[in-house]
Amino acid sequence: PRRNLFEVTADSQFFYTKNAFLSDSQKQSSTLFVNTIQAAYAPDATPLGPGQFAPTIGFRSQWFNYDLGEDNNLSGLDFDAQTAFAGGKFTLHDWQFYGELDYTRLLSQARYNEVYHEFLPEAGVRRMFILDDKTVFIAGYQIAYHATEIPALPEPATNNLEGRNTNDRLDNTFSFSLAYLVAPKLIVQPFYRIQYTYYPGYSDITTKRESGRSDLLNDLGATLIYQFNKNFAARLFVDYQVQNSDYKTTANSTSFHNLNTGAGLTFDIRF
Repeated sequence: PRRNLFEVTADSQFFYTKNAFLSDSQKQSSTLFVNTIQAAYAPDATPLGPGQFAPTIGFRSQWFNYDLGEDNNLSGLDFDAQTAFAGGKFTLHDWQFYGELDYTRLLSQARYNEVYHEFLPEAGVRRMFILDDKTVFIAGYQIAYHATEIPALPEPATNNLEGRNTNDRLDNTFSFSLAYLVAPKLIVQPFYRIQYTYYPGYSDITTKRESGRSDLLNDLGATLIYQFNKNFAARLFVDYQVQNSDYKTTANSTSFHNLNTGAGLTFDIRF
């Protein structure tokens, strides 16, 4: 059969978030509507040594819109994200090794000016354990470094950040999930993720400069997926996040608790 060379994905997700600012000192609930379009050169895997290798290179565009159907004055947060990415994955039996390099820029929807960009190299490994003909357990580890930049800040800096590279950070993430086939085409997938993030030079203008910042994020949730066919799927999801941070300021807490719940639709085609 002819090999597939390209992949196009469209995704729409609408959900409620309990803590839109991800800060316990500025708790504000909101709805969030996220739409994604992605196109990539992603040929089917080919034999490489004892395993299979699949490269990918493409572009992703996303739109984030807050406060739909509400009146919390959060629509000013609306932004777009544009990402160019290239990477590959190597599969060996039940193991998968992968790496990717992303470049992402965030643009304010109000003025369409760039408010943030980053280079993101990442690498990881996943191990799949097939428990029976309806159940699979997946464990993974990923390391990623965000080399970031924000525009020159006005005086006084309205977002309190100090330094254009203050958001540079290193992520170490362990993830675990269980996928169970409840009925034909219906899958439930509980998951747990723990992530340690280190900011080597994070600081804001509300406190004296510190040597860094360390965050520990715990994320627990579940997704219910109905696969209509090989191209189209719908999902319901809920997750609860708790982050503890050692960086304390008078204006903003970098520790938070957050609940997200919502639904999404995905269309994916390979050709």
